[in-house]
Amino acid sequence: MRETPQLSSLQSHSGDTNLDEATKSTLESLKKDRVLLSHFFKGLETGSFVPLSTQEIQHLVETIHLGFEPLIPLPEQEKTLLKEYLVHHLSYALNRETYQQLCGVIYRIQDPLFPERSTLVVTNPEEQSGGLIPLSLREKVKFLDPTLWNQTHLKKGNSTKVGLSGYGQRHLKDYGFPDYAWKNLLDETRNATKRETLTVLDVGCGVGMALDDMKRIDSSTETHGLTVDQEPSMFPVDFYHYAAAEYVPQDFKERFDIIVSNMSFRYHLFPHISLQNMVLSLSVGGTAQLAISYDNGPYGEPFTSYFTDKFPGINPHYAHYEASAICVKQEFGKINTLVEQGKLLLVVSASFYEHGCQGYIEIKKLQPITQEEL
Repeated sequence: MRETPQLSSLQSHSGDTNLDEATKSTLESLKKDRVLLSHFFKGLETGSFVPLSTQEIQHLVETIHLGFEPLIPLPEQEKTLLKEYLVHHLSYALNRETYQQLCGVIYRIQDPLFPERSTLVVTNPEEQSGGLIPLSLREKVKFLDPTLWNQTHLKKGNSTKVGLSGYGQRHLKDYGFPDYAWKNLLDETRNATKRETLTVLDVGCGVGMALDDMKRIDSSTETHGLTVDQEPSMFPVDFYHYAAAEYVPQDFKERFDIIVSNMSFRYHLFPHISLQNMVLSLSVGGTAQLAISYDNGPYGEPFTSYFTDKFPGINPHYAHYEASAICVKQEFGKINTLVEQGKLLLVVSASFYEHGCQGYIEIKKLQPITQEEL
């Protein structure tokens, strides 16, 4: 879609006339791996950020997020709505102002109280003071290390500092799993699945911080992250899957021994379909621990009209929320039938049903389940 800049261009724009091989190699590797952010890396090289157009983002969604046979096919209307939702989200996520600022002239200020942390300052040349020296391309690339990326803030003028990361990142302990609890879950799942090497999926994994913790705790774990977008800096994970939880690949079926999701469901367009996908993706003997909510879904058109047409009488100001509550409640009716049949075990948090099927759940899969049962 976009031409890869030549190194001569890279050198002339960055001021690094002797850019080291390690930096060149890092940039080339990132461009291949972060296909959703090729425009950002081009901006780093040239010093000028060009946002992706709506048409370019639509193409990315069609080829990457929806360009495969799904585990659960969506009707055309729902697939079109999901596409629009993804395009709307990625139009912001892939064109964040932070990316534009990082591609331009920035300076570094080290925090004297926390030497490991840095603040990057965006300023105009006439505002330079204190002998600040602009960061070279080589130095900018160093901040793409995941640990530095998540400890660094960006400040423009007198504005409040913002983190480089586009959203909150959480360690595994923030999911409710201190190391000992995660080890216990691994042991229980190995006993139930009779597998020594376990495959884990984090739904809404962000930059893979929790998955990195899982690998640290048990290096034999095969880690998978499901997310709709990318960041310039992401933790090493065995497999990233760039897709919506409502539209996952067919090969997810019974693939994962453990599935976790912390804060992802609240952003899903069709959380009941996401839940179906997770049940089908779970291996026999596997466990899913999910946080279910839907308090941050889409507002406005065309989403309001879709949900109010499907469910006449719901409040149009809370159309997604109320429609999700209806659909998820219906889904748990089917799940409880499977529990009665001995195919699933289900544990829900206190007042889960009173809160409209929102809270924390644990599902253990005892027998294979078909899509028709959900």
